[in-house]
Amino acid sequence: MAFVYLLKLRLTLKKLTKLSFTIIISFSSRYLCALNCLELHEKLSEVGFVEGSIDRAKMDRWINEHSDTYRPLVAWLASKIEIRDHREVVDILTKNLESFLSASSNPDTIFFAPTRAISGRHSSNTWFTGAVLTNIPSLQKYRVAYSYKDLKSLASKDSQVVIIDDASYSGHQLAGRASMINDLGIKPHVFVGFQTSRASRMIKKNAHFHEGKTLPLVSELIGKLPSEQKKKFVDLILSAEKRLGISEHSPRYKETSIFRYPLTLFTHKTPDSVSFPTFLLAGLVIEGRGKTKEVPFIIEAGSSYSIYNQ
Repeated sequence: MAFVYLLKLRLTLKKLTKLSFTIIISFSSRYLCALNCLELHEKLSEVGFVEGSIDRAKMDRWINEHSDTYRPLVAWLASKIEIRDHREVVDILTKNLESFLSASSNPDTIFFAPTRAISGRHSSNTWFTGAVLTNIPSLQKYRVAYSYKDLKSLASKDSQVVIIDDASYSGHQLAGRASMINDLGIKPHVFVGFQTSRASRMIKKNAHFHEGKTLPLVSELIGKLPSEQKKKFVDLILSAEKRLGISEHSPRYKETSIFRYPLTLFTHKTPDSVSFPTFLLAGLVIEGRGKTKEVPFIIEAGSSYSIYNQ
């Protein structure tokens, strides 16, 4: 009997502890404002991360594995790959946000920094919000909502909601977030460090978009070439898509086509099929001289916020 009472007591204490923890988290996210994302950024900055980059020797091998027809074309594409440092992203966001808030007369500003994307995947919003708020101590007086539920409880129609992110490729995720905030009667302000032209068009439908630097798409880079050279690149891309099973007759071709991607890598995260052409990501040899099919040359990043999200 004594054992049963002891077990019940332990279960009760466990429930109370869990309830207390929930109250603390709720209080912290709604009223202590920037504390969570600031602490997160500080802790993960201490952990550090392996910066992503390119293995130049492997890239040269990948180029040389191609036939004489395709080798100069893939070499040109490889020369257009840019690597951007995460510190540059934070600097762009800090500068643009400082400029905006210094001119704003609305004291009721809320940062929306959800820890999860709408798709359920991990989000970089919290990490970069913490990075920017660390750079601008005066912003730490503002409130931060870490979920849509928190935002609904904090915001009124007079609130000024701000979303911060590192980069936007298609614009779908940020446009989706903005649409949810539109349902609260608010048109949010979205700040990114880098964006493609297609992302810019998408986000502007639902938000005040404060652009960073533009990420040129493959189609935009090829579009600047003379017509004869452009035709060769179109043939190259279509051959790569055929190898990857991407059909130009597919209903989703506009979303999956290699032409729709930028050629930019960031040091703080490993690219994926949403942000970078798949055949470059895999080091796919489109038309080779030998048996080699793939020569991966991208060094994966061990990202701070990816460590947090695991």
